[in-house]
Amino acid sequence: MEIEIESRVVADTNVLVAFSVVGELELLKSLFKRIWIPRAVRIELIDQGEGWIAAENVQRLIMQEESWIKTFELPIDDHPVWSEQSLDPGETEVIASVFRFGDLALLDEVPARRKARALGIDFIGSLGVLRMAREREFIDEVRTIIRGMQAGGIRFGDSLVKQFLIELGESP
Repeated sequence: MEIEIESRVVADTNVLVAFSVVGELELLKSLFKRIWIPRAVRIELIDQGEGWIAAENVQRLIMQEESWIKTFELPIDDHPVWSEQSLDPGETEVIASVFRFGDLALLDEVPARRKARALGIDFIGSLGVLRMAREREFIDEVRTIIRGMQAGGIRFGDSLVKQFLIELGESP
């Protein structure tokens, strides 16, 4: 998937935390220039995330006045995603905003990705971001970053990681 630089990229909590825990938030900035988060994601990260070690880097970044991660308010309407029981508020607002504005969602959780796919929403997850960074030669290898994410509590299936690394020509 080719991502246009001017795309409005809306991120869920998990992708931000995955890159925060390994100190690689600059990869997101290099790829997307600006990332938007709905208020529900900010609440998950800032208000409910106090003491969340893995999220400390992204929390500091969000709190900066001149941050490249921007918060926005999404008005609630009668969109079908609002009634989805399997999604948390952050995932719900990310999907609803991307559905409304036609941009790109950064999503890792399977239920959110399933809903996005059903609605025809473009999305990628943490591994997709790493693939983009590698293809654009922002990084030389992804294995160390993935292992760091996993050590920091980010869950990826072992078979998924193995297949992903093989596709990129790295040893699992």
